[in-house]
Amino acid sequence: MLDGNVVRSRVERTSAIPTIPQVMKKILKAVEDPATSPASVSKLVSSDPALTLKILRVINAAVYGFVVRISSVNQAVVLLGLDVVRALLLGVSIFEMMEKTALGLWKHSLGCAVTSKLLAQKMGMSDPEEASVAGLLHDIGKVVLNVQFPQEYQMAVGVARDRSMYLFDAEMEMFNMTHATAGAYFANAWRLPKFVVESIRHHHQPFLAKTAPTHAVIVHMADIFVKAYNVGFSGDSFVSAVHPAAWDLFDFGEAEMMQLFSEIGDVISQVDGFFDNPDG
Repeated sequence: MLDGNVVRSRVERTSAIPTIPQVMKKILKAVEDPATSPASVSKLVSSDPALTLKILRVINAAVYGFVVRISSVNQAVVLLGLDVVRALLLGVSIFEMMEKTALGLWKHSLGCAVTSKLLAQKMGMSDPEEASVAGLLHDIGKVVLNVQFPQEYQMAVGVARDRSMYLFDAEMEMFNMTHATAGAYFANAWRLPKFVVESIRHHHQPFLAKTAPTHAVIVHMADIFVKAYNVGFSGDSFVSAVHPAAWDLFDFGEAEMMQLFSEIGDVISQVDGFFDNPDG
């Protein structure tokens, strides 16, 4: 087992993911200033054409659900808010690498994003895009651990497979922490919103969340539903059960639950199309 303090120190480095562009540091510093305007953040993002194309591609993907096509970063900031756009920027920077080295995890993450948004809408949340971006980033700890400790992480994946155990249990044996904890450390180091950090940290145990319990429950359920629909591959070979108390938040009857499952199937069935179509 690796020393947990050493693991934490490595995953908290803002340089832990080498594909994150330098402009992100400028954006984070700008967003932390309460006097920063959406226009100034949009200008910073737009100064990196490649980053601009990436975020607009994700936002305009058919699976994301916007009826009107978003054509500029400024429009995205106005519609989604600075917190959501900031988290999306970090996500697309990381997932560019995942699309080349861990396509299954990228598909699973995008599936969780669109499913989280649907669940948030069903619950009447005022800002379902927050749940969506939390779903997108919930497994970011797997990426960080794999980048920082590639040999050890692949050993953990192998142990989980060979011993038919949950991946987070194998991670705990190897790193003295799970991908959920590692991801929360990383997200906190990047000053991501608390609802994102808590959703990452507690997506396997959502009722431990204090600041954003509803977000955590939604991401917890989305994670399991996407695994059940076999979209992408999160690293686990089997599907865990939804926490019993999570169902209480929905209070759906049988007919409503059947409708929900049908709608979930519809949205996540579009995920493969995102990867087949370079224009989203």
